[in-house]
Amino acid sequence: MNSTVATRIAALILYLCIYHQKFLNLILRLKVMARIIESEMLNYFTQLNDAEKKSVVQMLKTFIKGRKEGEQSINIEQYNAELMESEAEFERGEYITHEQLLAAIKEW
Repeated sequence: MNSTVATRIAALILYLCIYHQKFLNLILRLKVMARIIESEMLNYFTQLNDAEKKSVVQMLKTFIKGRKEGEQSINIEQYNAELMESEAEFERGEYITHEQLLAAIKEW
């Protein structure tokens, strides 16, 4: 392997490591945001009177019932499996670049 190829491979590995870390940081921030939102919802909910609580619960039931069939949340194992499959697709080169995406968007 010549030095140019080795340098490119090293640069690609570094690039992937940096963006993998950025992705993990994003996941962590989303989890923190979700906890904050849940805490805030609980805080507001506990301040309601019984009639208001019943109304909010009914509204939430309506939201959940109104979801499209087959549109159900997934458990952590399914989520992790999807992430692993996505990473494998990336490693196989099954992705498009940012530039390709921008070009595709212009064609919409």
